[in-house]
Amino acid sequence: MKRTILCLILALLCLVSIPVMGLGLQRDIQDTELTHTVLSGDPEAAEGLTLGLVSCYRNLFWKQELQAGQKPTVETDFFLGTAAGKMNEGWFIESVPGGQAGLWKEWYLQDWREEQLEYNSLVLYTNSYDEKIDELFMDLLDGMEPGQEQTVEVDLSSYYDCYPYYLGGRYISWEYVDGGRDFIRRPVEEGHVVKMTVRKDSNNSSSQGMEEIAPEDMGYVGAFSAPVGQGCFVAQSFDERVEPEESWLPWGFGLFYVPVTETAWEEMPGITYLQPQYDERICVVPLNLETDRVVALDSDPEGESVHMVTRESGACWLTSLSADGTVRSRLQLPEALGQEMELKVRRGFLVLRGQSGCLAVCTIGTDGAAALDFCVADSLEKENWNVRWWEDVALAYRNGSLAVAFGTAGLDKWGDRTGRLGTVVQILDASGMVYAGVYTSGPEDAWAYNHGEVSLYEIRPWICWTS
Repeated sequence: MKRTILCLILALLCLVSIPVMGLGLQRDIQDTELTHTVLSGDPEAAEGLTLGLVSCYRNLFWKQELQAGQKPTVETDFFLGTAAGKMNEGWFIESVPGGQAGLWKEWYLQDWREEQLEYNSLVLYTNSYDEKIDELFMDLLDGMEPGQEQTVEVDLSSYYDCYPYYLGGRYISWEYVDGGRDFIRRPVEEGHVVKMTVRKDSNNSSSQGMEEIAPEDMGYVGAFSAPVGQGCFVAQSFDERVEPEESWLPWGFGLFYVPVTETAWEEMPGITYLQPQYDERICVVPLNLETDRVVALDSDPEGESVHMVTRESGACWLTSLSADGTVRSRLQLPEALGQEMELKVRRGFLVLRGQSGCLAVCTIGTDGAAALDFCVADSLEKENWNVRWWEDVALAYRNGSLAVAFGTAGLDKWGDRTGRLGTVVQILDASGMVYAGVYTSGPEDAWAYNHGEVSLYEIRPWICWTS
């Protein structure tokens, strides 16, 4: 009955364009239907696991607090915003009626801390705007009539000694161009020609288009970045299809710490921005360019420890450091993980997922040191779900039990809409996967069924062990 009332309310809302304020509907949908489907194992393994789920359609938001286990329960609240996609922050951090006090605020603060930390991230950019190319552009314009367009071939070696790679900030990259150019200085290949198209309009305005100023294998060159509280750790990344030379790397090859400071913006008094101090960089872990490669790099959500996976002479190692760059531990990883892997660091633990089909869990001590807890075959049931490991999966770890959760978003593994929504929960320990189940609750399922459209889990599900 309550699901029917909800569907009628939502249908009416779709017909009304006037914002609705203060609707007192929360109690009408507080008790929602919860469907629990066991895929494998014993649900008792999930006892004490709490999930926070967020879904929305336009300006209508639900949040749910779900208790997993043998007899799962769910508490739900919703909010009707005044604009599409505009959610009330105060409502969002409030505890769900009937749920655990303070939990949603803590989850919100976790995400807020991670977001703030990301401002210290560094990224490798290419094909930057350059004054040398601008000179060519202006020379071409001087000889053109209004309404004319011409395309010329540009020999890059006439304008660049090295390709315009530069290390810059993730959010205000153009402030960082000069200091980050020495991270990788790859000489321009002889005979590398690109096309530039220049047009002068009838009103004398102009435009230009240019092919990317980068070698064909540029996609295999990059930077790993791990932000911490007062700076960022960064390392060069080279795919096996690229053969880098020492002359490309004025900094050397390895893991570097770059301090990041808040700097006043001269053009706008009172405004500051984050400025990497490249001249103060420190090489904290030197590597051998001939035999070593960086495989993965990540920092914990608090910015207190950094963890790097390297492949050194065929063996993979996990190096863990504190935020000041002190190496706290070095651990040779199990061969079963293979040569390539993904790394995800959370508070107090990290997870490695190898392409070979194995998953390893390490605990992180208060000093940042990592210790291997277990390594098992990766039996995570993702084949029937549209899930990306890095972006979509939430993790929680306690006493040897790893909980994994991700929203299905109403899509199958090919990305086609199924009209069925929910959250997959899996529990693994040293013996392998001991439980997998799907939790589907009423509001999202009813909405997808009646409208065939829903924006579910704008952020990944939150998950934690609470008992």
